[in-house]
Amino acid sequence: MKVLILGKGFIGKRLQESLKCNISGRQIYSFKDAEEEIKKYNPKIIINCVGDTGKRNVDDCELDKDTTLFSNTFIPIILAEIGLRYKIKLVHISSGCIYHFDYSKCKPLKETNLPDYYDLFYSRTKIYAERAL
Repeated sequence: MKVLILGKGFIGKRLQESLKCNISGRQIYSFKDAEEEIKKYNPKIIINCVGDTGKRNVDDCELDKDTTLFSNTFIPIILAEIGLRYKIKLVHISSGCIYHFDYSKCKPLKETNLPDYYDLFYSRTKIYAERAL
């Protein structure tokens, strides 16, 4: 099966090493950019590893909200639309930084848990994408 990983960050590179598939680090600034890159590879599956985590850490996302919002919220929505148009499956890698975890209770999170951590702008952008997808 033809797989394309978008995003050459830590997770994207590790997945590419494991899956031995195509990976693209192209900067995506628009629907057109994403569509062109995907058409170039013609995948059956897209794994989205694109995301902004700030320069030093997710706290830095507060300093560049435009980039964070576009990378973490709009790109996943764009990829979902492209997936629907071209019948390509989308796997979206999100974040664990969308849950308020109570270490004193130490209960494992479940897939059914709803995001509940809104303290960071980074987390909110990830939650917006989760809800949209």
